[in-house]
Amino acid sequence: MNRIEELVKEARNKWQSQAREFRNFLKGYMSKAHLIAVQVNDLDRQVRDGGFRQWYYWGYNMDLEDLVRYCQEIGTESCMKVKVLLEHIREEINSSRRSEAVKLLKDNGFGDYAEVLGNALLGKLLDSLDRYNQDYYSVRHNFLSDVEVYLNSKSK
Repeated sequence: MNRIEELVKEARNKWQSQAREFRNFLKGYMSKAHLIAVQVNDLDRQVRDGGFRQWYYWGYNMDLEDLVRYCQEIGTESCMKVKVLLEHIREEINSSRRSEAVKLLKDNGFGDYAEVLGNALLGKLLDSLDRYNQDYYSVRHNFLSDVEVYLNSKSK
């Protein structure tokens, strides 16, 4: 078992006895290394299983800013490539403006249109995120290895 898996397992085992949301538990009671391990593991698992579309759709993009910071902090070539990739994804998400248009329609009595538009805009965003999958896959192994080395250096 590698260091990322060890820290994820340890965090999940300690959380099992808590009545808190997992991310809040991690941030309040576990080490930064545990948080990094969980967030990187979630990124990798989601993108591997269904691409950035799945990572976004299931709400894991809540970790985006943390992941960008970790990549900057670790600073290796592969981490910087992932950082740039995540920054492009952030731009895609921010430029989608999905919620503003949908809210405007809902506020003006066009709820059915809002739902149709919301679904169309979500589909367009998800499709646009797919183009980043291959870039991640090409650096994935080096990225995970660099995170491992970083986590190992922090636990000594």
